[in-house]
Amino acid sequence: MSKRVRTSGSGRDRDGEFIRIPAGTLLARGLTRRCAVCGSGGLFRRWFHMVDHCPRCGFRSERREGQFVGAVGVNTIVTFGLLLVVLAVGFVLTAPDIAEIPLLIAALVVAVGVPVLFQPVSKTLWNAVDLIISPLEVGEAPGLEVEGDR
Repeated sequence: MSKRVRTSGSGRDRDGEFIRIPAGTLLARGLTRRCAVCGSGGLFRRWFHMVDHCPRCGFRSERREGQFVGAVGVNTIVTFGLLLVVLAVGFVLTAPDIAEIPLLIAALVVAVGVPVLFQPVSKTLWNAVDLIISPLEVGEAPGLEVEGDR
C-alpha cells in the first residue's frame, strides 16, 4: 500500500500520513527559483540548465516526460500579459499622437527579453503548480523527511 504525500489541505488520506505544504508556499518557492518541495536553492547550473534532481531532497525536476510544456505556457502568458500592459500604457501616455517607434522598441524589448529572463522562474513555478494539481507521492523526494516514517 503506497502512501500519498499531499502538498495542500489538512487531515489524513486513506493511505496514511501526509505533509502539508500550503499552495501559497509552493508558489512562493516557485517564484524564487527554489525547490517547491523543500525550499532549497541551487536548482540551476546555468541560466537555462536546471539540474535533474533537487540537491537537498532529491525531488525530480521533470516528474514526467513533457512536463515543461506547462512552463512554456506560463512563460508565454506572462510575456503576453506584460506586452499588453506595455502597449496599453504606451497608447494611453502618448495619445492622441501615438509614438510608434518608442512603443515598438518597448514592445520588442518585452517580447524578446521577458521570455529569456523569466524562463528559469517559469520552470520552478510550473513545478509548484504541478504539485498543487498532482500531489507528491512518497519516494518522489527521497531526501525529504516524512513525519511518521522515523
